[in-house]
Amino acid sequence: MKERRKYKRYYLKALLRVTEGGEYSNVDLESINISAGGIFFRSSTEILVGDRISLLFDLPDWHEPIEAGCEAVHSLETMPGKQYFVGVKFLKLEGITETELDTYLREHYDERGNKNS
Repeated sequence: MKERRKYKRYYLKALLRVTEGGEYSNVDLESINISAGGIFFRSSTEILVGDRISLLFDLPDWHEPIEAGCEAVHSLETMPGKQYFVGVKFLKLEGITETELDTYLREHYDERGNKNS
C-alpha cells in the first residue's frame, strides 16, 4: 500500500494549548506524534472533523513557541464524553516554517520516529 502522507511522523510528547475565542485555554492537550504537515493528539474536549483551531506548543531546543492554525481531519472518541484522539493538518505556522519543522524533526529524531539521544 502506498504511503499517502507527505511527511514522516515522529513521536513527540508535548503539551499543546488550544485557542478558544482568541485566547489560549488552560486546557492542556498531549501530542502523540507530529510531522511537518500536522499533529495527532489526545484531547478531553471534542473537536470535530472540519473544525478549525489554533494550537500553541514548544519544541525542545527551538528558540520560540510555535502557533499553528489547523483543521481537524480525524476525530475519534475513545472514552465517551471524556477522551478523543484528533489529527489536524497545519494550515498556517508561526514561529517556524514547514521546511524548518521538517528539518528540525529529521535532525532530532531517528528513522523510527524516536528522539535522538
